[in-house]
Amino acid sequence: MKANDEGIKFGRSLPKYIIKVIYIISPLFITTILGILQGSWFDTEKYIEQGDIEVYTPSITHYVFFVVISILLLSASILGLNYLCNKSNPLWLKFLSLSIFCINVCVIIIMCLLVF
Repeated sequence: MKANDEGIKFGRSLPKYIIKVIYIISPLFITTILGILQGSWFDTEKYIEQGDIEVYTPSITHYVFFVVISILLLSASILGLNYLCNKSNPLWLKFLSLSIFCINVCVIIIMCLLVF
């Protein structure tokens, strides 16, 4: 019975570690997702090199979709910060979570400034 109890404890604590690891590498996810969207929709040099006579401008739906994705990524980052900054976590993890949140916000702001 003791081995079964340890398995249950390990199974319950595993999602906590997965959430922490995902939150630590979240700036890479955010940069990748917004970079792909920016490069595929808002790269006007690609169309200029192709020799298109008319100037390419992204539609309003592209901008709206980019803003919605940015807001979703920011809200996921806020939820992760809220989850990792509870009272039971050590102080170093709270500091790490807050600094990663600041990095996430800076990445989102920089990517939005590059698009608009």
